[in-house]
Amino acid sequence: MTESTTHHNQAATYRVAFIGLGVMGYPMAGHLMKSGHDVAVFNRSADKAERWVEAFGGSSFATPKLAAAGCDFVCVCVGNDEDVRQVVLGADGALAGMESGSVLIDHTTASAELARELGQLASEQTRSHPSPCAPPPHPSRRAHACLGWRMTCRRAPHHHRTRG
Repeated sequence: MTESTTHHNQAATYRVAFIGLGVMGYPMAGHLMKSGHDVAVFNRSADKAERWVEAFGGSSFATPKLAAAGCDFVCVCVGNDEDVRQVVLGADGALAGMESGSVLIDHTTASAELARELGQLASEQTRSHPSPCAPPPHPSRRAHACLGWRMTCRRAPHHHRTRG
C-alpha cells in the first residue's frame, strides 16, 4: 500500500485502478485523478481509455490485471453481473493483478449474489475473509460491494467523497 500525506488532515494519495469508463465511470475516474490520486484505467474499448488519458492524465492498460497491479483500490463500473465477471475474474481479470491489502470496489448496478460470489472468490484467492463496507443491499438496489484483504473501511470513505 502506498499512502502519502503531508499533514494528518490532508487526504491520502492512493494508486487507483478504474475499470469501465462508461457514462458513470469516465467522470468518476476523472474526479479521482483531479483529487490527486494516481489513476490507471482499463476499458474494453481501448480508444475510450486513451481519450480519458488525454483528458485527465494517468495511464491506460491493455487488461484489468495490468491496471490493477500495484493499486491500493480497484474500482469497477461496468454494465451488469456478467460484465463484472469478465473484467474481475480469469487470468487477465483484476483479481489476478491485485495484491494483498488492495481493495476491490464495485460501482456496477449488480446483484447481491455477485457481491457474495466475488467475496468468496477473493477469500479463497487470498486465504482471508473479505469485509463488506456496508450491510448487504436489498436485492432490488445497487450492490455496492467493497471487498478487501486486511480491509480497513476507514480508507474507502475518501474515495467516495471524491468520485463525484
